Amino acid sequence: MLYSWSHLELGAGNYGADGHTRVSQLKTVLMALSFVSDAPNYIDYFPDTGTGDYDPEEQYYVLFWTLDQLVERFGERGTFYVNDLYADYAEFAAKQLQDYARLKGYTEIKIEVLSGDYQLLEQKQFDSVHLKNPEISFYYNVMDGSEFLTSPGKLIQTRLLLQRLANLSQEGLYLFIIDSFVPEIEKQLISAGEFYQDSKEWESVPYIYPEGMVVSSDKCQVYFIPSDPFYRTGSS
Repeated sequence: MLYSWSHLELGAGNYGADGHTRVSQLKTVLMALSFVSDAPNYIDYFPDTGTGDYDPEEQYYVLFWTLDQLVERFGERGTFYVNDLYADYAEFAAKQLQDYARLKGYTEIKIEVLSGDYQLLEQKQFDSVHLKNPEISFYYNVMDGSEFLTSPGKLIQTRLLLQRLANLSQEGLYLFIIDSFVPEIEKQLISAGEFYQDSKEWESVPYIYPEGMVVSSDKCQVYFIPSDPFYRTGSS
């Protein structure tokens, strides 16, 4: 009998049909920040709404690559769960992934939608869990114009969340992130080998905006957070 794997891709909607717009930023980044000043910021230069006709080969390039990698590593029988905070974003991404899987002839791959806040996901264990290119608000809680600020409390909260997400997997969590989105104080932990581990299994990936703009993989990193059901304090 063929082995059947399960994979959870967190926050995988990449803004769905909304694209990188004021509407999507209001629903994601701005909602997560605790304070936004009146100073002009990057969102002011975005279009109000998206076109909804983005090229899936660009918008979901990394999602498609992930599926290909899972098939190559673990076989052509498995379930790929697509998570996003918003059901329409998750469903939009899952539809593109289903079409891609059909095109590639992955007849034994199931694509399932698991929408909702990943902070509230039940502690079911998947074979693998990835979080790719989270928003800048993942580590920061204040936006003052072009400047983003964080606090010790926010960073502890983020580490606790990362550990909770890592515990969704038997192995742990792979965090793929734009390097400039990681605060310097967190990079000191990384350099010291505390909490975060270097990834030996997965390489960094680019971030591709729905509109096709690319943050190259050499400006991104991937870290591994091992599963640890006894982790509590977030102080490491």
